[in-house]
Amino acid sequence: LEPSLLRLAMVDPRFFSDKKHPARVLMDRITHRSLAFASDTDTGFNQFTKAISNGIQVLVGTSGDAAAFGRVLRKLEDTWEREDAAQVKRHQEAARALLHAEQRNLLAHRFAEDIVQRCKGKNVPDNILAFLRGPWAQVLAEAQLRADDGGGDGAGYNALVDDLIWSVQSRL
Repeated sequence: LEPSLLRLAMVDPRFFSDKKHPARVLMDRITHRSLAFASDTDTGFNQFTKAISNGIQVLVGTSGDAAAFGRVLRKLEDTWEREDAAQVKRHQEAARALLHAEQRNLLAHRFAEDIVQRCKGKNVPDNILAFLRGPWAQVLAEAQLRADDGGGDGAGYNALVDDLIWSVQSRL
């Protein structure tokens, strides 16, 4: 970037006096954006440097006037806006997934308590009870969360609990 800035400084004295000069704004935006990275191993740093390098290559091939810096600035800002929008979308999806997992775990806990009540007074082996209270309660919770009506046992997963409890009791 330095050679392009030197050429610009020689032909455009506004670079030093105008804070809104496209070259100064470009440098400010690059500097401001770079503060988001603590090291070169941070996520997104390679995309950042690639975008800057592409912009510099454009400047090297031009006369290096203020208009060229303005075009590079607009291109970088467009790129960064797309990246920011994609990052916001990823964060929103992660937040939705986390909320879904929390809801499933709370619901699974309720199902596990219900299963324990259904097993009281019955000779259910510990490994079967552990399966029903753990993974199967998660299945029940996920099925209920995905059900269109928000309730019921449309897929029949809950009905299988009684069948499994019955099947492991040798006296029956």
